[in-house]
Amino acid sequence: MEPNNAPQNQPESPAPAPAPVQPVAPVTAPASGNGSGFAIAALVLGIIAFLFGWLGFLNLFTAILAVVFGVVAMVKHQSKGMALAGLILGGIAVVASLIFGMFQLATLGGLQDAAKEAEQRASQNSQSSSATGEEWDFKAIYSQLTDGMSKTDAEALLEKPGEGCSESTSQYTGKIETCTYGGYKDGGSITVTYTNDKVSGKSKYEY
Repeated sequence: MEPNNAPQNQPESPAPAPAPVQPVAPVTAPASGNGSGFAIAALVLGIIAFLFGWLGFLNLFTAILAVVFGVVAMVKHQSKGMALAGLILGGIAVVASLIFGMFQLATLGGLQDAAKEAEQRASQNSQSSSATGEEWDFKAIYSQLTDGMSKTDAEALLEKPGEGCSESTSQYTGKIETCTYGGYKDGGSITVTYTNDKVSGKSKYEY
């Protein structure tokens, strides 16, 4: 029998050690991931306020909001470009809104003064028309005017001042004067011709 040369009871080789586990860093969202809402709002409101600055005080609230949102976005470190653009546009819009608002107030005040003045003039004209006999019966007065009536008697009958009187002199007839009495509010007018201060002709016009 051949001798068994294989070594008996050889020790087993040790198992390889496991590879060390690398720690996994926690995943965090970028700073901008927290949102750019204020920056976007500042930019949008700034553009709107800048375009509508001519509205004056009506646009002032939007412009102020653009400035406020721009400041908040800058503090929160949101999108700096949009926040700064909204802040600048909002600031310009605030100034423009104030300027246009003051101009509109001044214009409105001037229009109100003009309206009051026109109303006062209309009231004065109405009172003046009433004082001179606005509701006169010019047809009845016209029938009472006769040739040869003196100018003094004629104007006492007419109870109105002559308007647009024209005067001329003729070597044959003497002084000739033509006057119109009445106005558009009276419903008619009477034109009288005087020759040497006496009625020599008449005509009427009804509106």
